[in-house]
Amino acid sequence: YNANFTDPTNAASKLVGTASDNISTNSGLQTYKNLLINSNFAVNQREVSGLVVLAAGEYGHDRFKAGAGGCSYTFATLSGVTTITITAGTLMQAVDGASIPATDLALSWTGTAQGRINAGAYGVSGAVTGATTGGVNFTAEFDTGTLTNTKLEKGLFSTPFSTQGASDVEELALCQRYLEDIQVNGQTGVNAIYGQTVSFRPKGGIPDSITLQTIGIRNTITSVNILNISDSTFNLVIVPSGAGFYLQNEVYRIEREL
Repeated sequence: YNANFTDPTNAASKLVGTASDNISTNSGLQTYKNLLINSNFAVNQREVSGLVVLAAGEYGHDRFKAGAGGCSYTFATLSGVTTITITAGTLMQAVDGASIPATDLALSWTGTAQGRINAGAYGVSGAVTGATTGGVNFTAEFDTGTLTNTKLEKGLFSTPFSTQGASDVEELALCQRYLEDIQVNGQTGVNAIYGQTVSFRPKGGIPDSITLQTIGIRNTITSVNILNISDSTFNLVIVPSGAGFYLQNEVYRIEREL
């Protein structure tokens, strides 16, 4: 998302509507909504690479973080399918359960890793079930082995794999509710403190952090500060050192993980 100083009304697009729990596939098979986001590891906004070593609670591929003992993994993409190979620790995703009522849950995936729901027992794909009490977050967690096409769904039986988003664009938008990089560009001829409201995708609540990810081109600028953070905007305050300042390709990262 590109926020331009010259257009203060420029804001992130609204998210597309989510699919219903019950989905019909082109093959005629019945499937159910996947509660996991980025379930096929296609989105990698943090651009992790090589051997990924994560401390407990640290994120790698979007929406997936290390378990309590940390996690190490590698990954490869072949014919459009990304496979994770967990070599140590566990990899997990927390699901926002605020709007999900009490229900049984089933977990499935492709690969040799074993998985579990919440703090339940680990098992093989298709044999792992659990439940949520409703209105609380819950987790899917995987131990060492290969892993792709993960799916957590309502019910006691696993159905054919599908992503939560209907397209790569929708899946990225879902991820950006939790992690979003915003590029900012702007300029003015006035030698005075300049402020701009920058908008991002609202999810509910103030972000955990907004940080400068990439320092852009700064001309006649003394400092840039982040102020007045809300659940969907923040103010970028620029202190110039002369007239005609401009800022190009500055990237800010908004994180609001579970």
